[in-house]
Amino acid sequence: MKKNKGYFPLFLSLEGKRIFIAGAGKIAARRAGVLLSFGADLFITAPEYFGEMAELLQGESSGSLIFQRKGFEERDLEGMDMVFAATDDPALNHRITELCRERKIPVNNASCKKDCDFFFPAILQEGGLTIGVSSGGDDHKKVADVCGKLRRFFRDGV
Repeated sequence: MKKNKGYFPLFLSLEGKRIFIAGAGKIAARRAGVLLSFGADLFITAPEYFGEMAELLQGESSGSLIFQRKGFEERDLEGMDMVFAATDDPALNHRITELCRERKIPVNNASCKKDCDFFFPAILQEGGLTIGVSSGGDDHKKVADVCGKLRRFFRDGV
């Protein structure tokens, strides 16, 4: 049996990249905010939006954002470079993953680690550095702890 060698950390330009997000909840909104700050062109669909997504839709960003108030359709994937399945329906997220894999589009399923071609790291930007921290989807608390320590390091120099 082939051993899983983990995930390779990669810093990628998102300028002009077409990224689709299915869903408009807390996770989708957080992902969208970070992706926009790196210049991505986002296409988001969801039947409803509220909270953080509502704030994001009203704000300014360095990328572009198109939101459609509707459910997911297969054609939403056309021309996309990357996809985030972040609905509150795990079965739909899995279906989106399957469709992306058929089309060879990298996909992240917020509801299922094994359905992720990549993981969305915690991002820290300080002093001209961009630091991404990930546990490969295994330990979100450890990631938060490490990011907290890094923030204190940059703030306090300790």
